[in-house]
Amino acid sequence: FQIVDHATHAKAGAMVQNANARIADLEAKRTSITVPILEAKRAVDALFNPVTGPLKQAVVILKSKIGMYEITQRQLQERAMQHAAAAIQAGQPQQAVAHVAAIAPAAPIQGITVKPWWNYEVIDENAVPRAYCSPDHAKIMAALPNAMHGNKVTPQIPGLRIFLDSSVTARKAK
Repeated sequence: FQIVDHATHAKAGAMVQNANARIADLEAKRTSITVPILEAKRAVDALFNPVTGPLKQAVVILKSKIGMYEITQRQLQERAMQHAAAAIQAGQPQQAVAHVAAIAPAAPIQGITVKPWWNYEVIDENAVPRAYCSPDHAKIMAALPNAMHGNKVTPQIPGLRIFLDSSVTARKAK
């Protein structure tokens, strides 16, 4: 479908409005079915939440503690290996064995997997290298003038191509 003149433009508008009317009818039928189902689900959830809520909190706390324990054990193992390597270089193999034997890895827990990964926390925004910074969409959009209020001047922001875009809203056909 091509919009090439006023007639096809008007026809496209009518098509959108008719489609919106059909969507509204279908949505009304869908919600007449789903609303009672969702209300029943909420009632079931309300019965179980008093028990599952605290259990979920306990799981979060315990997982955090398991993770911290394993990270601590890993760090202790790394330090022990460094001390063992230094003892070997110093010609003290017995002391190296003692360092390694002192820190045994945590026994795996059946059904529990701990995957270490690196994370970060910003402690000084100004020190973060620019290569790790992303443009702030909300700030950029706030800097752009509202085209509907007669501002025809395209703003300039280095590194961005600013262009006029549009969105179309349509009511359903009556």
